[in-house]
Amino acid sequence: MENIGKGGGDLTQRLDDSRHDEVGQIAKGYNQFVQYLSELLQNVSDTGKEISSSIQSVDQLACSMEQEIKQQTSKIEQVATAIHEMGASSDEVAQSANGAATSATSASEAITTGHQSVTATYESVENMNKQLNNTNEVVAQLAQDANSIDTVLDVISGGIRADQPPCAQCRYRSRPSR
Repeated sequence: MENIGKGGGDLTQRLDDSRHDEVGQIAKGYNQFVQYLSELLQNVSDTGKEISSSIQSVDQLACSMEQEIKQQTSKIEQVATAIHEMGASSDEVAQSANGAATSATSASEAITTGHQSVTATYESVENMNKQLNNTNEVVAQLAQDANSIDTVLDVISGGIRADQPPCAQCRYRSRPSR
C-alpha cells in the first residue's frame, strides 16, 4: 500500500488480493475501485480527444465558410459594378434616341430586377456572416470546454499531460504553454 501511495497516481498498480480473509477482501475492493477510476479517467481522456477533434473540424469549416463568403462578396461587388455600368449605359441610350426609349425602359426593369437580386444576395451573405459568427461562438465555447476538461485531467492526473500537445492551428482558444 505504501508503494502504491508513492506511485505518483499510477493506477496500474494493484494490491495482492489472493488472501481469503478481511485484508484480502479490502485489497479486492480497492483493486476494483482503482480499476473503475482507471476506466473513468480513460473515458474522460477519450472525450477530451473527441472534443479537440470536433473543435478542429468546426474551425476548418468556419475557415472554409469565411473563404466562401469572401469569394461571394467579391462576385457580388462585380455584379453590382456591372449593373451600375449597365444603368449608366441605358441612361445614355435613352437620352440619345427616342426609339431607344423602350429599350431603356426594359434595361431599367432589368436593373431593378438585378438590384433586387443583388439585395437578396447581400441579405443571404449577411445571414451567412451571422451563421459564421454563431459558429465562432460555438468554437469558442468548445475551446473553453476543452480547456476545462484539460484542467480536470491535469488535476486528476496530478500534473502535466505530455501526450496532449496543444493545437497549433486553432486560433480560437489559447492553451497554457507546457
